[in-house]
Amino acid sequence: MKLKIIALTCLMCLALASGCSKEPHYTVDFTPNPAEVDIIITTEDALYETVDGWADRLAEMAASTTSAYDSWVAEETSKEEFFEEIGQINSKMQLLKKESDLKTEYEIEGSDSDQLRWQNLMLAYTNAKNDLNDFLVLSQELTSDEEIKGMYQSRVVENFPGDLELIKDYVASYSE
Repeated sequence: MKLKIIALTCLMCLALASGCSKEPHYTVDFTPNPAEVDIIITTEDALYETVDGWADRLAEMAASTTSAYDSWVAEETSKEEFFEEIGQINSKMQLLKKESDLKTEYEIEGSDSDQLRWQNLMLAYTNAKNDLNDFLVLSQELTSDEEIKGMYQSRVVENFPGDLELIKDYVASYSE
């Protein structure tokens, strides 16, 4: 009887040990799928034009956010209606983020100073996008009206306009 228990224990240990050395049955591929890339930016003109268009879309979303916020603060709409409007705007934001972050490929060559200008342009765009996105996403998780108002003030009123203006300045200086 003891021998059977020891043999069974050894077989179980061997089975477990052999199962641990196997490769996982799944793989995760983080490389972008070329079939999903919709925009390939190959020139400086295309870069500035595309980012300017994205900035215009951000400005429209910010205006819609401000309109929804003002209606809620003035008690013309309920908090639930405000969150519903914010959710719709957030859906547009997620589409823009997917387009700019996942569906666009950059294949531009230039000097170091050109590369630096492009990086600054993209940094300003990313900051503006993140400011607005943070409010759209996080405001729905906040419970206090004062927290929502504070985040709106910080992200949409104070940070976003400066980032958007920086994008427009980069685009204008390129056009000159």
